Amino acid sequence: MSTEFQFPLLKLPWVCLEHFLNTSGVFNVFDLITFSLISKKCYRIVKSLKHRELKVYDIIINDNCIEIMFVRSELKIIGKWKLNLGDEWKTNPLMELYYFQPDDDNWVPARALQLLTDDPESSAVNVFRYLMALFPRPVEQVNVTLDEFNQSEQIVHSFNINECETLRINNENKMSKSEVIRILKITKIKRAVSFNVDLEPGFPYENDLILPKKFSFPRGQATREMIFELKFHILTAIKCKLSEITPNDFIDFVMRWYNSNDTSFEMLLLHWGERTGELDLETSLPLDLHEYDENRRGRYVRVSRNQVIDTSIGWDFQRSDGLWATILRTRSKALYFYVWHDCSSRDFVFNGFEEFI
Repeated sequence: MSTEFQFPLLKLPWVCLEHFLNTSGVFNVFDLITFSLISKKCYRIVKSLKHRELKVYDIIINDNCIEIMFVRSELKIIGKWKLNLGDEWKTNPLMELYYFQPDDDNWVPARALQLLTDDPESSAVNVFRYLMALFPRPVEQVNVTLDEFNQSEQIVHSFNINECETLRINNENKMSKSEVIRILKITKIKRAVSFNVDLEPGFPYENDLILPKKFSFPRGQATREMIFELKFHILTAIKCKLSEITPNDFIDFVMRWYNSNDTSFEMLLLHWGERTGELDLETSLPLDLHEYDENRRGRYVRVSRNQVIDTSIGWDFQRSDGLWATILRTRSKALYFYVWHDCSSRDFVFNGFEEFI
């Protein structure tokens, strides 16, 4: 809220105050959080408001801080609540609430000492529960950096997040099979999991885990066994090693799908961190291949939030059930396989931040 606003709001009748907060647009979500801490009545008023600016939360947890990100849209974070841990807590135990002001591009700190305890983890839990009670919103992403003392994992447990869309796991050390199982059981992952960590051999395919549809392996962990054993809709693997997975494995996967009745698979992208040699997709596959036809299907596919592939340089083929698919080598020399479950969709919306890969 602007510092020039000096009207004594608390002198208004409560009904008038509630109407003002709901309709004026003067208070942003962070002003409302601060206002809610004044009294129980203020809390009840804020909780009753129809505030639509805040859509979801993103949670970032590492060994020195926790950040609760306030997200308006996929590409717009409007603020965060930062809580220090470890040595940072000793020097600055205050919880810092920042919000973004479009007019001056500054992050503005605020305080909420009412939720502060002698223990940083308890303070973090207090903050998260307070927010979820005041502004109940889904958790979009949980980005957790695991540590040797399992502090980050314990915090995720304490937050008691029932489900999230995406879980991103970071770790400097290798994760064992049992550790993978344990972290995947913390919360229900609805859409995607990213393993930014080295994995020991033996991914837990056979366990009774409810796994998401999308997997990301950005550190060269992908193996032939993974792409053939995991039940995924989408899988992206970066910095692959030829000792673990080869372009011929990609061809074998394409042919397995072609000879199956699998109607759930969507996309596979494999990128190697070493030279793989030239692979002529047109001659490597015993399929009737077709060049891109704009009347048959769309052209662009979004791989991630800001990464897009132009599939017009690929080869199309059709399975016996009528499904069309595309294979290609991208600009970055990755091998890409995509199934067009909706060929009628031609419209692709650009957000202005795309990178073509």
